[in-house]
Amino acid sequence: MHVNTLIVGAGPAGLATALTLAIHGRTDVKIIDRRDHVSDSTKAIVLWAGAMQVLDYLGVYDRVAAQAIPMPATSYILPTGSRRSVSLKAYGSGFPYPALSVPQPVIEQALESALSELGVTVERGVDVNSVSRLADGVEVSTSTGAISARWVVGADGAHSVVRDSVGITFDGQALEDYFFLVDGVPKHPAEAGARYFLDSPESTVVAVPLPEGRARVFVRQGSQAPSLSAETINSYLSRTGHSDLLMETIEWASEFRVAERQAATLRTGRVVLAGDAAHIHSPAGGQGLNAGIQDGHMLGTTLARGAADDASMDVELDDYAKRRHAAAGSAIATTQQQLRIWTARTPAQKALRRLSLRALTLSRRLQGAVLQKTAQQNALQIGAQRSEALHDLTDDLREAISIVASSGLDDTVLIPAGTVHRSAKAGVRVVETPHLRDGISAVVVGPDLTVWDVK
Repeated sequence: MHVNTLIVGAGPAGLATALTLAIHGRTDVKIIDRRDHVSDSTKAIVLWAGAMQVLDYLGVYDRVAAQAIPMPATSYILPTGSRRSVSLKAYGSGFPYPALSVPQPVIEQALESALSELGVTVERGVDVNSVSRLADGVEVSTSTGAISARWVVGADGAHSVVRDSVGITFDGQALEDYFFLVDGVPKHPAEAGARYFLDSPESTVVAVPLPEGRARVFVRQGSQAPSLSAETINSYLSRTGHSDLLMETIEWASEFRVAERQAATLRTGRVVLAGDAAHIHSPAGGQGLNAGIQDGHMLGTTLARGAADDASMDVELDDYAKRRHAAAGSAIATTQQQLRIWTARTPAQKALRRLSLRALTLSRRLQGAVLQKTAQQNALQIGAQRSEALHDLTDDLREAISIVASSGLDDTVLIPAGTVHRSAKAGVRVVETPHLRDGISAVVVGPDLTVWDVK
């Protein structure tokens, strides 16, 4: 069997890649996954505005938001009981709330349903054995037979067979401490927003509300792997001194050690990586799910443009690899900063943490800068309105966007001819065009062709 694009892995990154291709009319794509069905476990839970904009473009944001709960603020509770709160509305994200609590399976189901509506079905229960590079493509050996493809996307997770088969190293480290997380129904209703209980008697604890009256609790355990029986978990939570965290019902529990790893490159020949196959890190700050969705969208857009010759396509895919490798490095740095807040041990570290949190809660400018980075948005996307996306723009404007977006700049601002627009951001091109719809004063265009109207 031969296809233009084979996507291995139907998680958020793989599904976002496939759906982006399908929206652009590229349905000569096959997506396979070793799982028989979408996972029942909650997995990642925080969706930030940068990924929301991608889901909006892909036409699934409203489906996802309907099953989510908003995250209006984050609170840090110190051992004295004092609270430092940070509003997540400290900058305009273009959405009612810049962060949502929503289980990863909800996002996967929305993406897969939209993909199916465009005629592309995930083939499940298919294991990949190996990947071989050919002169004009790639051959993938699977449990159901061989598949040849012009392009292969490895979105098959942290233990990626695709990545390992083509010899891309996955450099990094596993950290010393164990954590456990618990999803369930708490004995007391969970507060809105995330709460960080710093330096509780036993450990640092993080509590995040989930839809349908449920909640997730993270606990840093230390250097010993924890026991995950319901009795042990509630006993441990009670010793933290926060009885409102106790679980009435435990639905799922898992222990893990934080690993920070990044693929040496996101591309070799006709094989390209996305999502956890390309980068993994601490769950602190909720970066992984969001980075994977944005990987998939940018990669799908790049493949959909389908440069006429291999040399041009090499340039486009190298640009994807460079940009998303840098974005993953930024996400890892963000999670490291969050983890340092969680795990401060020495008096000096704790004193620095108190000062940092105080500065953060008092400065809206600092809050905005931190949240912009955490939400994985760039400065020009902030304050933009949700767009009806590329298909609602005129043919002439689409053509203009295609030209300027391939320039390699971070962003392009399209404005009506004769208007004045100031932008102090380096690497931003301002282009006049007569083709904007009435009532739109500008359009911000990302390098992956995502579009935001600026009223």
